[in-house]
Amino acid sequence: MPGKENEKNVKTAKNEDTKVIHKLGVERKAELEEQYGKHRLRILEVPMDEVGHEFLEVAAIVPPRDVTGQLIKYSETNPKKAADIAIRNCLLTHKEQIEKDDTLFFSVSFMIMELMPIRQGRIKNF
Repeated sequence: MPGKENEKNVKTAKNEDTKVIHKLGVERKAELEEQYGKHRLRILEVPMDEVGHEFLEVAAIVPPRDVTGQLIKYSETNPKKAADIAIRNCLLTHKEQIEKDDTLFFSVSFMIMELMPIRQGRIKNF
């Protein structure tokens, strides 16, 4: 529901060093939490300008196993396809806005790829 991402939930900047964040509405967050479960959801703050003073808050889910497999498969051979898979399967809010802007598109897709549930292991001598 695109109307639920409230643009009135904006922190205003008082000086140049302060961030302006376009936040998701409380009702929308509650709906997503009920639908997907809090453990699968993540909030991503995506920079909307080159300087990093304005951010857009979007919701995404941690990529499930099948999506993670596709992301790994295509990340080296076809990064554009991997980015499409990440956005299409994991981004929950602001899809139209993200897909229209190349900078936002690639920023969000790489942020989603960082959410892949891969743990760092240790390798020891035998």
